[in-house]
Amino acid sequence: MTDINIRAARPKDAPAIAELSRQLNEVVKDSTEHCTPENIKATLFSHDASFHVLVAEKDGAPVGYAVWHAYYD
Repeated sequence: MTDINIRAARPKDAPAIAELSRQLNEVVKDSTEHCTPENIKATLFSHDASFHVLVAEKDGAPVGYAVWHAYYD
C-alpha cells in the first residue's frame, strides 16, 4: 500500500504546485506561461485569495494538488 498524506498547502509549496500545474497543462496542451512559483504565490496564497489548496505528499514530496473555491458562478 502507498502512503499518501493530504494536507493544506503552504506558500513554500508554490514551486512544486507550479511544476505540477505546468506538467498537467503540457499534457492537455494548454498554456504554461502562468505556471510559475511567483504566480502561484500571488494567486493562491495572497491575503485576499478565495481559493483553498490541498497538497498530496508521498515520502514528504508533493505529488498532487487540488484547488477549489467556495463560490459557484
